[in-house]
Formats: sequence, structure tokens, C-alpha cells
Amino acid sequence: MDRLPDEELLLCFRSGNEQAFSTLVQRYLPMLKGEVAHFCGQTLEAEDLSQEALLGLLAAAKTYRTDGGAAFSTYARTCVRRKLIDAVRRVAKQDGQEDPAWTLSSIEEADPADLFFSKEETKAFEKRLRAVLTNLEYQVLMRYLSASSHDEIARSLGVSRKSVDNALWRAKRKLATAFMTV
Repeated sequence: MDRLPDEELLLCFRSGNEQAFSTLVQRYLPMLKGEVAHFCGQTLEAEDLSQEALLGLLAAAKTYRTDGGAAFSTYARTCVRRKLIDAVRRVAKQDGQEDPAWTLSSIEEADPADLFFSKEETKAFEKRLRAVLTNLEYQVLMRYLSASSHDEIARSLGVSRKSVDNALWRAKRKLATAFMTV
């Protein structure tokens, strides 16, 4: 599986092969570490940033389209960077700090959210996520990936902010365990 091109790995991943995502993680680990290094020393710990980077790669694997005009590596870097920027902004906002000016200049490409993939791929991916996560963890993660704040997620689900924090922490741990083991 290590020798497959990214696009074939993505097809394998989207058809239920979790090993394919693990291979992508290993392949892009240097990029993930590099992006995390750019944000270290900000408001988040390196471990939290690493989890955010992994979620960015997961979002890239979920939403990449070959007809989007960019290589997967470029798209993945953009998704990871945006995820890290969003995390730093969210924490800065929660701490009452102003939005760091460097985050605005870090965005280089079109919004990855504008790219969509087929309903079949979405359903298969959601099925894999639902198999790993509890319903609350899944709902929290989906809202989190949509850039909702912890308070917004808590209100929309009718739970406490602490429940949201805990569910997101568990979801990240489960995803890291499910997809990062090779």
C-alpha cells in the first residue's frame, strides 16, 4: 500500500480501507510536523496542534477531488494549515485575545470547503466514523469541523461545554488510535 499514489490511497480509504489513511498519515507525517512547528509557541500545546493537523488531513482525505485543479499534497497542506489557523483563532478568541494577524496572511488557496465529493463517499466515510465514535462524539466532531465554537456546539446539542470538550477530546483520541496505527 506504501507504493500506491495518493489518489489510489484516497479511493481505498473512501471504500472502507482504514489502512489506506494510516499510509497517508505516515506519508504526510513530515508535512504535518512542519505545519505544527509553525504554530508551536502560540496558544496551543504541540500535542493539541498535532491532533488538529491530523483532523485537517482527515478532512482533506474526505473532501479531495481530482478535478479540483490541485494535487492532493497541496490540498492537504491547505486543509491542515486552515485547521491549525482555526484552532489558534478559536483559542485566542476564547482567551479574549485579538485574532493573530499572521493567520490572515497564511491562507494561500481557495477555500477547501468549496470542494465536495459524492454522496456515496460521504456515506461510507460517515459510516466508518460512526463505527469508531459514539453519537455525541460524532455530532461534536462534525460541528467542530464546521468551525462551530465549543459554546455553539454545546447550545445546539443541549449539553454542557465540558461535555463538548470531553467528547471532542475522546473523538480526537479515537481517531488518532484508529487511523495513526500502521
